[in-house]
Amino acid sequence: MDDTSLKKLTTEEKVTILEKEIARVEGRIGEFLKLLVDHYPQGLTRTEIKALLAVNNNPSFVSLYRNGNIFIDIEKRYCDEAQENRYHIGTQYLQDVQCSRWVNAL
Repeated sequence: MDDTSLKKLTTEEKVTILEKEIARVEGRIGEFLKLLVDHYPQGLTRTEIKALLAVNNNPSFVSLYRNGNIFIDIEKRYCDEAQENRYHIGTQYLQDVQCSRWVNAL
């Protein structure tokens, strides 16, 4: 068994894996997911996302969030500093990749 396959993923490895996963998503949803990956693991607030993607209204943002969640899990966590939710790429997909690597290493 190769010990390197059992090591935890680095942030750079996670970003590379996430970039490959979202590369297939096109349009505004792809832009939204790419934005979240570019800011991984910090995440962005709704206000920041709306400004960076020029989203003018809440229904459009909710649609991006809901549809982006179809492709990869997106977590919403309240940020006391910003006093609003911060959106992050979730941990489920990366945990699945890590588990798959461990299983294949055995």
